[in-house]
Amino acid sequence: MTKPDIVWVLPNRGQSADEDVFKDGKQAKLTEALPVSDFPKELVLGVPAGILERYGTADVVFAQYCRQPNSCRQYFTLSVPCGTDRDGRSVYLTLLEILPDGASPQVFPDEVCWPEEFKALIGQLEARYASGSDPWMVRVKKMLAAAGANPKLKTFASVAVPQAVFPTEWTPGTKLRRAILCLVVSLTVIGVLLALVHALRSCLH
Repeated sequence: MTKPDIVWVLPNRGQSADEDVFKDGKQAKLTEALPVSDFPKELVLGVPAGILERYGTADVVFAQYCRQPNSCRQYFTLSVPCGTDRDGRSVYLTLLEILPDGASPQVFPDEVCWPEEFKALIGQLEARYASGSDPWMVRVKKMLAAAGANPKLKTFASVAVPQAVFPTEWTPGTKLRRAILCLVVSLTVIGVLLALVHALRSCLH
């Protein structure tokens, strides 16, 4: 792979088993446009239901970054709720970038054809990203910074996904959670040692 694949995965309002995508100025089916079977198992096209249940759909942005060292590929996605399907379920617009090894994601790529219907929405997302104050976009920036700072980690997400089948290695707050876990383990070990010391003293007396 020598150049990025830039694809917009369109809202699946018709509940199709094969989503429509916009690539190189043309609309096609996802499985025709990309080797879906090669996608990392952690990669989600859209916003996971657990995030919508926790935060609702207003202003939500969900991004992921995944490395595939064996195939020298990287994946970047950015998804936003985009209305509902005919049964009232949320659907999404997703930017998907498949990058060669060493390339950096462009959150809003230049010189890429955008689907006409969604230009206004994409423009709003760009403005939110550029503002520097939108909390959802701040998480995206933190995720990309973490990906650059942690080359040994393979999977990143801008928001923790509750009960994810394939959880990512990094989300905002990962270090804090690890620190809390280490503290809990340390306190548990200390408690066990103190109990053993107390039991040993009791035996000696």
